[in-house]
Amino acid sequence: PRVYFVKEVGEDVVITVNEIDLNDTSNAIPHLDSWYFWDDYPMQVGEHCAFTGDAGVDQAWFGRTDGDVAALYAEFGENAETVLGFPMAAVVRFTSPQVLSNDGKPTARGSLVVTDVSLDLADSGAMLLTTELPWGEQPGAAWSGRILGQLNNLVGQRTLRDDSPKVFIGQEAGNYILRAEAVDWRPLTITGVHWKGQYFKRTRSV
Repeated sequence: PRVYFVKEVGEDVVITVNEIDLNDTSNAIPHLDSWYFWDDYPMQVGEHCAFTGDAGVDQAWFGRTDGDVAALYAEFGENAETVLGFPMAAVVRFTSPQVLSNDGKPTARGSLVVTDVSLDLADSGAMLLTTELPWGEQPGAAWSGRILGQLNNLVGQRTLRDDSPKVFIGQEAGNYILRAEAVDWRPLTITGVHWKGQYFKRTRSV
C-alpha cells in the first residue's frame, strides 16, 4: 500500500509517496516517515535525521531526535548520506488469549489467568512493554537489545539482535491489554507471541 503526504516547504508544496512493505524485510533506510535526503529541501519542524544503512558499523542507524545535522556530522563526519523525516510510531496492542469451546467460540465457563507473555524479536533495537488495565497502565519490560559483556555492547552504538523478552502479566485474560512499542525510530520486528497461564473452570453447585 501507498500513503501520500502533502507538505509545505517554504514557498513550495511537496507531495511525497510512502510505500509500505507489509513483509518483514530489512531496509537500509532508517525508519522515518515521509523521508528524503539531506540538502534536497530545507528541514521542517519536528523532523529527525539519521545516517543511512550504508554508513560504517559505528554509524549505521545512529540518529538525532532534535534534527541537528551539523552536530551529527561533527561527531561522525560527512562520509555517509543523511536522511530526514518524521519518526514512525511503531505500536501494537495484542489481543489477549481466550479458551475456546468445542465449536470454536470463547467459553464463559471458566477464567483464564495469564501469567506472562514472551515475544520473539528479529533484528530489533529497543522496545517498551506496557500492560493496560481498567485502573491505569502498569509498566512492563524495557528491552534495550543489549547484553552486558558482549563485544558489540559499546557506548554510542545502537545494537540490532534477535531475542525473546518476557513480561509478567498476572491478570485475567479479559482484564488487560498488552502494548508493545518501539523506542524512538529503532526497528522492531515481532515474529511470534507466546503466553503462559492457568485456566480455572467454574463448576455449578447444587
